[in-house]
Amino acid sequence: MDNLFGERLRSLRMEKDMSQEELGETFGVGKVTISGYERGTRTPTFDMLMGFAEFFHVSTDYLLGRTDNRAPVKSLEAMIASSKALNEVLAKMDPSEQDKFLEFAMWTLQTKAQNRP
Repeated sequence: MDNLFGERLRSLRMEKDMSQEELGETFGVGKVTISGYERGTRTPTFDMLMGFAEFFHVSTDYLLGRTDNRAPVKSLEAMIASSKALNEVLAKMDPSEQDKFLEFAMWTLQTKAQNRP
């Protein structure tokens, strides 16, 4: 995978059912520029990279192949905040309440997984 950025950019573009020309128009560049990014013959500027990440709702690390996690940083920050809030709730419970809460959470996840098509 010599050009993971290009592969991911192409995949994300296709998921949005966009042509190279349409993506180029969105970012004020030509089809040839987008094609170059996807083929690995051109490298986007930092601002362009950030724009792609925001447009496709992925992290720059995902685009660059540093992670397989698509979640943008904002989503990760929200997950950390939720985790902290959950820890605060659990800290206020006695151990038997914590066990019941966790059993319910696990049951909810299993039920959700079983109901997926």
